[in-house]
Amino acid sequence: MHRVDTAWFPAQLSISARLCGCRWVGNLRTEHHVIDLQAITAVWYRAPRAYRFHALNAVEERHARTEAKYGLGGVLASLPVLWVNHPMRTAAAAYKPLQLVIGARYGPRVPETLITNEADDVREFAAEPTVTKMLGAVSIVEDGRRKFAHTLGDLVFDLGLLEQHDTADFQRVPQGLAVLRRDVYGATADPLP
Repeated sequence: MHRVDTAWFPAQLSISARLCGCRWVGNLRTEHHVIDLQAITAVWYRAPRAYRFHALNAVEERHARTEAKYGLGGVLASLPVLWVNHPMRTAAAAYKPLQLVIGARYGPRVPETLITNEADDVREFAAEPTVTKMLGAVSIVEDGRRKFAHTLGDLVFDLGLLEQHDTADFQRVPQGLAVLRRDVYGATADPLP
């Protein structure tokens, strides 16, 4: 068993891989180990850290990260081994619209959901009790301060409140996306202070 940290690439981790038929052969090399790609039988992919490049400007670093992601990451992702948290499945799972479709297909009842940047569609959908949700990250960093978005429940029908709430800025709907869901489970949210 070997531990490899993606942040080691390229200074402390190298790869040499050649496509032979339908499989990559070659090795990963660290300061202390040479790992044969064909000898890998399982990968536990957990909390990968960013690749680290030195002496590159911002444009070069962005390009190098992309190449590392598709090169090193692509070779590893293609290995026909047992994966715990395959990176492509993890990435696909981050798409909430996909999660909702799969949930509706195989799981419990999924609430009626609207994803839009059309203000009129928000007004129509929010005429009944709804909940707002974020699609991705629940925080942003602005001016050096982390700001968090909060789920709003049962109050979104009051568009005046939605217009005033800084985490669901209704006036910016055409510039972004609003995600609204019907409350099918009967849960209620506490009113905002």
